Amino acid sequence: MPYNRSTDWKIVNSWWVLLSFIPGINWLGILIAGVNINNKKWKKTAFYYALPWILLMVFGILKIIPGNALSVLFFISLISWIASIVHSFVITSKYLPEFSSKMELDNQQIKRARVFQIRQGKYASLMRDMYRTKNEILRLANEVKVSDTTNQQMMNEIQGIVDKYYEQTANLVFEDERLSRLQKSISIEESDNDIKQLNEKVEKTTKFELQEEYANMITLLEKQKVTYNEIADQKELIDMRINKANISMKQIKYDLIKVSGNISEEKRKEFFVTLEDKSNEINEYLGILKNN
Repeated sequence: MPYNRSTDWKIVNSWWVLLSFIPGINWLGILIAGVNINNKKWKKTAFYYALPWILLMVFGILKIIPGNALSVLFFISLISWIASIVHSFVITSKYLPEFSSKMELDNQQIKRARVFQIRQGKYASLMRDMYRTKNEILRLANEVKVSDTTNQQMMNEIQGIVDKYYEQTANLVFEDERLSRLQKSISIEESDNDIKQLNEKVEKTTKFELQEEYANMITLLEKQKVTYNEIADQKELIDMRINKANISMKQIKYDLIKVSGNISEEKRKEFFVTLEDKSNEINEYLGILKNN
């Protein structure tokens, strides 16, 4: 996988190097790096850097070796400390690209897992349709780039737009399914029956403590009903956004079909103005999704 990360990302993900400056735990950073990318050699090296400090601590506490020998062991520990600092800086050049690749792979696995979940839900057909539409848009955009070199930059931007559009829609579908599972855990009919029974108990009992307890239970059940209705409203809004995304992507596809054919230069320019307006609309829509 290509390794292209910012300087800030490299600094943040090299935090473990700082541990090498701390005597006694100078080996811990290399161990963390080895665990993060599953490098057995670094794990073993961390053990070798840790060994002098472990022996120094054990022999120092038990006092079973002469003072001179203890001084030699302390000197070896200092050497291992300095060596671990140098070693930590050396291995970062290998660690960062491999850790970056591992993060990308993990993200892809998460996305695949989410796509699998989406494929099993009520939006399965729609998401498959949107995926085909996205690929068709990218194919048409490449055709337009070849035939119209003056608008290559806009065609390049289309890929980022439809990718984000598709990903945001997938996130909405995932959220809809989460809300559906939550909604299933609440039964309005059962809540109404429970509230009715509790109200009857409140009228029959004369004990204040029981009346207060029943009243609290009724309040909780009423909140459950409110939550159910709020979830229903959210699901309705999500459904509208998903359908809007599907329609907008198809519109981009049809516009690209027009511009990729044999049409007049005037119509071609008109399309690019329309597409630019649509791009602004989509970016505004994505901003709303991000804020919500």
